[in-house]
Amino acid sequence: MASLENRTGYFNIIFYFGGQRFVRSLKTRDEKEASELRERLERRQRLVEIGDLAIPEGTDVPTFFLSDGKLTNKPFA
Repeated sequence: MASLENRTGYFNIIFYFGGQRFVRSLKTRDEKEASELRERLERRQRLVEIGDLAIPEGTDVPTFFLSDGKLTNKPFA
């Protein structure tokens, strides 16, 4: 299960996967949008856990989950 944190006005998502803790900025101040992103991430996590979705080797896990499995690394900004 993922949690949301708002310390600086922007929401962060915090979650554990494979025994590792991940924290990622969601780059939004909107609580509803942050909650929707959390739900998407949790849905992808469940798919990986039941074997319906595979994480490619060398993938940035938060990026993979938050992009619905479409991106494997952070895009260039």
